[in-house]
Amino acid sequence: MGRKKVQPNYRRRTLRLPDLDHSKLAVLNSLGSPGSRRVYEFALNQFIAWYCSEPRLAFNRIVVTRYRMYLESRGLAANTINQQLAAVRRIAHEAADAGLLTPELAAGISRVKGVKQLGFRAGNWLSADECSAVLSHAFGSTLRAKRDYAMLAMLFGCGFRRSELVGLEIDDIQVRQGHWAVVDLIGKGGHIRTVSIPLWAKAALDDWTSAALISKGKIFRAVARTDKIWGEGISQNVVWYVVKGCAEKAGLQHIAPHDLRRTCAKLCHTNGGEIEQIQFLLGHASVQTTERYLGCKQNLGHPVNDLFRLGTLHLRHRMRSGDGTRRGFVSDALQIVPVVDSQTVANEALRERAVSSSRSQYTKHYVVHDQDNEVAFLSVDPRPDLNLFVIYEIFVVPEIRFRGMGTRVLLAAENLARQNGFPRARLVPRALGYPPGDERERQTAKLIEWYERHGYRAAADSGFEEWQKEL
Repeated sequence: MGRKKVQPNYRRRTLRLPDLDHSKLAVLNSLGSPGSRRVYEFALNQFIAWYCSEPRLAFNRIVVTRYRMYLESRGLAANTINQQLAAVRRIAHEAADAGLLTPELAAGISRVKGVKQLGFRAGNWLSADECSAVLSHAFGSTLRAKRDYAMLAMLFGCGFRRSELVGLEIDDIQVRQGHWAVVDLIGKGGHIRTVSIPLWAKAALDDWTSAALISKGKIFRAVARTDKIWGEGISQNVVWYVVKGCAEKAGLQHIAPHDLRRTCAKLCHTNGGEIEQIQFLLGHASVQTTERYLGCKQNLGHPVNDLFRLGTLHLRHRMRSGDGTRRGFVSDALQIVPVVDSQTVANEALRERAVSSSRSQYTKHYVVHDQDNEVAFLSVDPRPDLNLFVIYEIFVVPEIRFRGMGTRVLLAAENLARQNGFPRARLVPRALGYPPGDERERQTAKLIEWYERHGYRAAADSGFEEWQKEL
């Protein structure tokens, strides 16, 4: 009797390029989100290029572990490495389902651990003044300027993602409970939510749609160099370049559209918004994600190590004159020091302002210090005869403008007025450093808007040339 012939058990350990392409296509077809398909395709192309760079390389757990070590050697972030490993695990499972890889090897690949992430990266938020500065650089009368301003207003006011913004249509905007809102917005992961639109953002949107004569379809369209509308929509890259360009004009670097989404959440929270409502606004499935957007775990706006200052006593001793009278005062970590001699001002720009600024019998000049650095010049006219505290000039050094320093100096001047018993502060908005003409008028109009946001209104008894605030 002849010996029974045993069929050999062939176990696939190596995947060739056609096999990898077939498995990659199966992975991409199984994903529903275009964003996920884009990310997975990039990750799989990176892995296939590395895998094919060494011939006859087996596709198993040890090889995937070596690939993880290769990614770590490139200095990539933990989230990036774990995302690429997730794509590799997915292609291993698809190859096993197609019979191109044994199930044992696919199971071993799935056991490759990702990189542990310790802590969370700090998000990037903009202050209210920085948001206004970014919006001001998008404001204009052309169609492109109106579109960019409306896009930024919707990003700041509604916290949209880039994909959500470019996908907005006219029919999506409806009235709910007496308020304008984007109804049934399909966001990331297919989550459906309704997003309310602030009135100021709706006004910017109406200005764009009426100027562009858009009555149906996508809200945001491409604008040619001839300032004419063309196409049926825009790509997400347009949003990126608009945000990047306006932020750089405002002196802000490395600002992405998603930072505006974080800023919207932060401003809602700092102005009394509930975390649950902010979660609904942003469309987060977990409130922990919303807390990371708000920076609730770590408050960098008022850090705990700012509660003490080891040099405070020495600084206050230095700021007193020989007879014990106070030469200056500390306000919100700013030191307001009177200018006795302009030559003692170290900063050249501030010294020039101290010399050229006009004086009266009431005028007092101050130099503002922050962490022992001269940052601004302040000129005031306390008028006890009129019961007014006149803020004559606020000049911030150009290197740190549009970073909230002007607001801090203005608040310090108002605190100085309160300490001296004045019930109101008054000023005349005027842009310094610009020759007479349209540019000075435009900058003065921006300055008036800035003072209005801080509570100043036109004084009725001054012919609407002066602005005042009740303290």
